[in-house]
This record gives sequence, structure tokens and C-alpha cells, in this order.
Amino acid sequence: MPNYKHYLNTAFATAFIALSAVPASAQSPLDVQHSSAEINAANQLLRDGKVDEAIDAYRKVVPDEQHRNELNYNTAVAEYRKGNMDAAEQLFKEAAGTSSSTISADSRYNLGNCQYAKALQVTEHDKPAAIGLLREAIANYRGALRGKPNNPDARANIELAGELIRTLEQEQKQEEEQKKKDQQQKDQQQKDQQQKDEQQK
Repeated sequence: MPNYKHYLNTAFATAFIALSAVPASAQSPLDVQHSSAEINAANQLLRDGKVDEAIDAYRKVVPDEQHRNELNYNTAVAEYRKGNMDAAEQLFKEAAGTSSSTISADSRYNLGNCQYAKALQVTEHDKPAAIGLLREAIANYRGALRGKPNNPDARANIELAGELIRTLEQEQKQEEEQKKKDQQQKDQQQKDQQQKDEQQK
């Protein structure tokens, strides 16, 4: 049975580099300043490793339009760190559509990380699904590079995902060839048994 731990360790060594909370920028209206202060307080909780408290604090923020994508991104980071890939993926998708190239690129990068992590979870029992998720991850890493062309982690993760796809495709081919051989052997045994039965009549 293959060991995919190499892929996991390498991919996630680079995954956390972009997973930093975006500081909210304060502007003059009081409600904007209040949203900024709440988001920044939640960011500090996340930096301190208090992930559950940070998620609760992010959920309490009623963002103005300006801070909605920052809030989604930061909440996604917290959900990712907690291991809630589905919640993180959904929030990164929402934040990826922002006009802010930085948040959009970081969201796409981290969306790729969510898909990569999901692919690793299913590699043993559903190779086609894992390959599909890895292809989605590569598409998101490429999207991140369009926003941040000098992101070495996105480039490295594209290579890792591509390498894992090739490995899984090779394993899948070998499994299919083995199944075909097994079926041929079974068919031959049945044929031999039928001939033997006919001779005994």
C-alpha cells in the first residue's frame, strides 16, 4: 500500500505560509471602525492559536460591504486550521470572487489546499475522485499565480499535485491490469471446469 504521507507533509509545509489573517483596514465611519476592530481582535485570537474563540468572534462580526471578503477569508483560515475543510472551502470560494487581488489570490491558493487535503483523504479508496480533486487544486493554484505571479508555494504545490496525479494514474492502471488478468484467469478456470465436467459425463 503506497504511503502518501510524503505528499501530505510537503504540501502542508507550504500550505500554511499563505494562511495568515488579513488585517482589516479602519476608515472613518464608526461602524467601519467597529467592524475593523472586531475583525482585528478575532485575528489576534487566531494568531494566539485560539481557533475556536476566533471562529466565534468572526461569526459575531456584522461586516460592512468593505470588510465582507476579509471576514470570509479570515473565517476560512480559522476553519481550515480547525480541520473543517468543507466550511473553509466554501468561504474561500466566496472570498476568491473579490476585487482585491491579494485576497482573491490567497483564497484561490488556500482553496487549492482544501482540495489537495480532500484528495489525500480519498486516495486509497477512490483514486478517480482524488485525481479530480487534485486537478481542481492545480486550477486554483494557477488562479493564485495569476494574482500573485511570484508565489513559490503555489508553484511547488502544482508540482506536488501533478506528481501525485501521475502516481495515482499509474496505480490505477496497474489495478485495472490486475483485475483484467484475474478475470481472464477466472474465465479460464470456469472453461476448464466445464470441459472437465463434460468429459466426465
